[in-house]
Amino acid sequence: MRILLVEDDKNLAKVLTDFLEKHNYLIDTSADGELAWEMISLLPYDLILLDVMLPKLDGIHLCRRLREHDRTVPIMLITARDSVADKLIGLDSGADDYLVKPFDLQELLSRVRILSRRPADRPLKILTVGDIRLDPEKREISRDGRVVPFTRKEYLLIELLFRHPYRIFNRGDIVDRLWSLENPPTEDTVKSHIRRIRSKLRAIGAEDLIETLYGHGYRINPLLLDRSPSEPAHSAARLEELNAAIAGVWENIRAGVFEEVEFLERVISGEISDPIRIESARQTAHKLAGTIGSCGFEAASHVTKAIETLLQESPPRPKTGDSLRALVRVLRSQLEGQPRPLTGRARE
Repeated sequence: MRILLVEDDKNLAKVLTDFLEKHNYLIDTSADGELAWEMISLLPYDLILLDVMLPKLDGIHLCRRLREHDRTVPIMLITARDSVADKLIGLDSGADDYLVKPFDLQELLSRVRILSRRPADRPLKILTVGDIRLDPEKREISRDGRVVPFTRKEYLLIELLFRHPYRIFNRGDIVDRLWSLENPPTEDTVKSHIRRIRSKLRAIGAEDLIETLYGHGYRINPLLLDRSPSEPAHSAARLEELNAAIAGVWENIRAGVFEEVEFLERVISGEISDPIRIESARQTAHKLAGTIGSCGFEAASHVTKAIETLLQESPPRPKTGDSLRALVRVLRSQLEGQPRPLTGRARE
């Protein structure tokens, strides 16, 4: 499934990209609305995650433009604006869903699955071809209990064929579905992946799983096709996997987040007094609240929102400086801890 993420906050974009890619979604990114429009015109996206406040063309106007041009791709608006009026404007523009920052990454995943017609409250179906099993929850491929270790891209290629067992995919089809625009493959990449997949399948006697139709592409060997009943997923294991994914994402962006906290500290301490930089600090606090909230730092997100509100005061009240210094100390202390783990099913 190919998703376009339109978000100008680079830290939040990295959080969402890393998290969704760990759940086997292919993510392209854009930092402004006009570039997003061009990308949508070129590629068939299954879902658009769209920030409202964007440079060049904001999310509301992009959403309206898409609907005016009869683009029916599902759109989820992502914004810090949480008033009823803002939600109505967003939904009236043609959006299918509206998620307020900061949000729980598990909730985002649940909503993505709903919009992509893969409901989170139903276990994902175990797929089989002959006696070869593909478990979408665990992202494992096995035969007679023996699990074959595939790389992420190898797994995605096999899953693509399993989900469309009667379709022939040429190399261009596979590249469009499995590689992002930021990482285009070389000409022989797909062929190399197929060769490695067959080599690994040979170890369990399943090298004939994928059939090559020369001049046309690849498909599941029709002699092996079979159907099997769906099997229940293990919610506890899935929850543990989600928490591990969030922890990994946090480690990837942690250094960048603390650089932004240091910038806030410098502004709040009076080291930086330029009005333009103070406004930049307010925008930093605004974006930071969404990013850290989505990584499990809900309390720190509320602190950052309070910092943003106080930085908007013009002129500031006499005790505003003291309040800001206290808040930024609390913010740093909370971020030096660990993210709050997920403990239950996401809200829907």
